[in-house]
Amino acid sequence: MYSAVVRDLESLFIDAEHKWHAVADGSLTAFQINNERTQLHKKKSAILNKYMPNTVFPSDGKLAVRAEVEAMKYFSYYYPEDALDAPNNLDSLLP
Repeated sequence: MYSAVVRDLESLFIDAEHKWHAVADGSLTAFQINNERTQLHKKKSAILNKYMPNTVFPSDGKLAVRAEVEAMKYFSYYYPEDALDAPNNLDSLLP
């Protein structure tokens, strides 16, 4: 079951990354960005409800922090705001 969720979520992430370029280059209006964000959120909810309608993921604070740090590292590497934002020592944020 989890492998199917991962496949569907990976596809959603690819869509989100593809749409991010239009956001980053300024070719979308705020209204269009909100619509795209809402559509991605609805697709994510549909995926989770399809495979895990009654499942609640346990909360793990350390894993949540690690996930946030890894996400920040990814985006700062691939989408730096300027040269100074390139990957820095985000590991220092880990508990």
